[in-house]
Amino acid sequence: MGENETIYDGEIVEGTDGSNPLDDYNPDARVYYGYYILIDGADNIIAGWSNGPQPDRDTTGAILLTDKGGGYQFRLFPDGEENPALTDFNGVYLYRYVNGEVIAKTAGEIAAETPEPHVSTPVELRERAYEALPVVPWPDAETLITVDMAVKICTSYFFEGESKADKVAALEGLIHDAKEQIRKQYPDE
Repeated sequence: MGENETIYDGEIVEGTDGSNPLDDYNPDARVYYGYYILIDGADNIIAGWSNGPQPDRDTTGAILLTDKGGGYQFRLFPDGEENPALTDFNGVYLYRYVNGEVIAKTAGEIAAETPEPHVSTPVELRERAYEALPVVPWPDAETLITVDMAVKICTSYFFEGESKADKVAALEGLIHDAKEQIRKQYPDE
């Protein structure tokens, strides 16, 4: 290897003016990115970003974690993952900002903040089925509509008077049958 050559990225290179190309490297000229967070009243970190991909984002109320961020993407910790999840699948925040430090919550803290799952009652399940399940054959046997849609059609026919009385009666029967079918799927306990 010659006097003006150096190994860089596994290759022998020579400076354009015959000097070592790494002699011109200035670590102070490196581009640094700011990492910002927002916290709520309980010190939970509710948002985080880097001004690399979001240079124009409003930082009002934000906390600058560092303006010497090593990468373009946001990180909570210097060697942490890029753009980490700030909540779990239940929406519970995973980190706090306390006394100038980012602190990961313990499993116990997360468990204590995890909401109880909502268990739907049979009535709620039936109401959702009336709204969403196409079970009423209308206007022919090949087309199915929801119970709620059938009720709306029946109501509009009812207000049209005598001329639609036979359709009202037919729809009322179909609605009754569909509701019975749904009640069997979601019986009261």
